[in-house]
Amino acid sequence: MSNNQSKKGAVLLYVIMIFCLMTILGTGMIFLANHNTKMTKIEMNGEQVYQSALSGLETTLDAFTKDTVTGKAVVDQIRASGGILPLSLSGYDSAKMGAIEVTVACATSDASTCTKLVVNSTATLNGLTRTVTGYINIIEGGIDKPLVVVNVPDIDANGKNTQVCGFGWKPGKEDDCKFGKDIEKEFQQPGSKPNIDTYKKYVTQLTSNITKDCNYNNNVNKKSCNYKDRYSANMTFDISGGTIYVNIANQIENLSPLNITVKGGETDNLLVFLFNELSIKQGSIGKIEDADNIVFMAKGEGDIDLDAEQGAITMNAWILAPFSEVDAEGSNANIYINLYGGLIANKLEYGKFANLFGVKPSANLLNLISEAGINVGGGSGGAMSFGKTYDK
Repeated sequence: MSNNQSKKGAVLLYVIMIFCLMTILGTGMIFLANHNTKMTKIEMNGEQVYQSALSGLETTLDAFTKDTVTGKAVVDQIRASGGILPLSLSGYDSAKMGAIEVTVACATSDASTCTKLVVNSTATLNGLTRTVTGYINIIEGGIDKPLVVVNVPDIDANGKNTQVCGFGWKPGKEDDCKFGKDIEKEFQQPGSKPNIDTYKKYVTQLTSNITKDCNYNNNVNKKSCNYKDRYSANMTFDISGGTIYVNIANQIENLSPLNITVKGGETDNLLVFLFNELSIKQGSIGKIEDADNIVFMAKGEGDIDLDAEQGAITMNAWILAPFSEVDAEGSNANIYINLYGGLIANKLEYGKFANLFGVKPSANLLNLISEAGINVGGGSGGAMSFGKTYDK
């Protein structure tokens, strides 16, 4: 065989080898592309089935908070049977969202006195199944009035310079307001006094992981923080990313003036100030639309004193002090206290030029009240309120 023939044979062999290699690579690339397409489709279906299950859960949780009469009927049935109750959903596109099944059961040990429900929403789409879980706190009786006080309030005022207005009030209308001594008849008592140890344990959990110090003046706070070493401040909090807890240091008792601005108040997230004892003599806290987002919460039995000695106090907030005394008094018609929200206290001393305008608590605020072990079961008519949560 000549050298030319050998070279031709070698070239032919190389061509065949390259062709085979390209064929193998091409087949591999086609397989890989098909595999990636399949995995992408599975991932898309997985995300869709998750969103469908989540939609079923959110729809059910919202239904309880918005339709408390039907919610109470569901609770009554679960308490009577002790079993798992399936709920039917309607009005959704099953072709796009798949089949969605929702069940509700009692999440506490004794179904007959159930205080929390567990909701499981399961969606099935294109052979994939996903379940998501949420919880509903049952608040017996609900909150009918913005004043929830263990003992009869002590009202040291006459005439119209002191008033308490229920949740139905509107600016300029006094149909749902009580004045002076009549306020002593216009309050709600809790179903029972909470356990102090349970309450303190819960509050300790809220503050145990706070390590960051708060920012003051022009710096925006977006996370929970410790408030210390200052007795007056202009502070801004952005709660759009979640609930913020502010742990007020033990040695600080007088915060005056205290000016608080809130961003993200359109959400259900909360801004919770936790204190031992607290005195505010002047300040402006939030806007009226923030009243169900902002909470001043006693850590134990420390009292809160709202005394407008240095200037007017406008608080758009709820005060939770179930073991404490709350004192509120303005100085005159120009130096007053206006509280938009509500309060839960052991005792209330209410003086002149102090006004309370009721704002209903949000679902997250109801959850905070329930998780703290505060029983507001003094509401009328056997009604119930519900607070949704994702925590056990």
